[in-house]
Amino acid sequence: MKLSYRSLALLVTVLLVSSFNVVAFAGEIGLEEAIAVGLNHNSDILDLQDNLESIERELKQLKAEDNWQLDLTVDGYANELNFDDESSDVEFSITGSRTYWWGLTLESELYGAGNYSTEEELSNDETGLKLSLSQNLYPSIPTEREQSYINKELDLQVAQKQLEEEKEAKIITWLGDYLNLLRLKEKQELAVQQNELALNNFKEVSAKQEINEASEIDILTAQIEVQQAQYSLKEAANNYQQAKKSFYSQLKLNIEDELLLNEDSDYLLMIKDLARAKELDLENKSRLLDLGIANSVEIFESCLEQQSKKDDLKWNKDDDKPDIDLTGSYDSNKQWGVGVSLSYNIFDSGKQRLTEEALQAELATLKRKYDDLITDLSLELDQLIDQLKLNENSLKAKELSLAKASLEAKIAKEQLKRGLIDDFELKEKELSLKEAKINYNGVEDSLLVNKLELIKFLGKVDFRGGNQIEKRD
Repeated sequence: MKLSYRSLALLVTVLLVSSFNVVAFAGEIGLEEAIAVGLNHNSDILDLQDNLESIERELKQLKAEDNWQLDLTVDGYANELNFDDESSDVEFSITGSRTYWWGLTLESELYGAGNYSTEEELSNDETGLKLSLSQNLYPSIPTEREQSYINKELDLQVAQKQLEEEKEAKIITWLGDYLNLLRLKEKQELAVQQNELALNNFKEVSAKQEINEASEIDILTAQIEVQQAQYSLKEAANNYQQAKKSFYSQLKLNIEDELLLNEDSDYLLMIKDLARAKELDLENKSRLLDLGIANSVEIFESCLEQQSKKDDLKWNKDDDKPDIDLTGSYDSNKQWGVGVSLSYNIFDSGKQRLTEEALQAELATLKRKYDDLITDLSLELDQLIDQLKLNENSLKAKELSLAKASLEAKIAKEQLKRGLIDDFELKEKELSLKEAKINYNGVEDSLLVNKLELIKFLGKVDFRGGNQIEKRD
């Protein structure tokens, strides 16, 4: 069954209408703004932000617990089981305590007791103020809450680094996705042009067949080319739409917004300039690895974990030493005193030794994990360098293909002037040149992303303030 030109044109029109999801009067959003939206709404980043804020709240809570704590106690009771007797006794106390992290503990008590049934008895009440203090002299061991605070501060540093690292990784990933989306749109536009060329060719061959200047094979060949062009157009449109949906989902963009795909975006040009400005000696791997280790979030976290475990070991050893405290007390009833207390656990059934062995084993495990992280970083560096070199080689190959396609298009123009080829063949060469250019740009995009990943691995740039990238000194 033969397809008429009008039927094919109608089919293509329906295909294009169904493939393109254009929203009238939709808001426009550029790359920089899109990344800013993504950094403020991406689920992975928000989870890390929530974790950071949770640690900050816990630190504030630990601080608050070491401020003055006040308790009020009031007891009232009858002297005898005589309900006609209105006399009663009341006791009350207001106690306060505070522990300072340098080892000082303060306790105070305002107390009172008496029978308050008459005014005379009210004047005979017993009230007073007690004060006591205890200052740790030796050994100097942080309080339990202070130890928790120190460990939480280490957790906070890790959480901050993780959030910064995730933002940097997302920005680079989204840049790659944006460039891929740009190339997919170009491929879709190219597919539209190829489809139009195939339809026009089918129309011309059909016209020639009517005057017996084209054979059945010619018409079938043209028909096959139309079918292939339509399939390529639909595939290109689907690829573009799927990539666009994924990009919108990752950055939490509104579906009504129309993303501007602009290769000359100021933000994109700034990033390209940044990448070009960074000279990397790929042969000096030891230097690059040192930079990667210094910048690694995992290494940073491992070092803090080891430091935390060393602190636990030190505190455990100090806890086994004799405890010497300076004490003092004061009572408003003219009683006061100062003294020194000594306490020492002479036998704990080996508890302290077992705790120390467990901590030593945990520290040894952390050191092994640290060594494994170094090995993993070395492998990651090899992969980044290898991928960068592969893309550089691929770019050279695409550059040759682009030069060849450009030369073929130039020759085709001369051949058309001489009548050696027709207009259809020239347009085929011109579309092949566009395709070669798209392929070249695609590899160039991959090379840019690879270099950004390597720069990030080495800690050569800071991605600060959300979507603002600054050079690191």
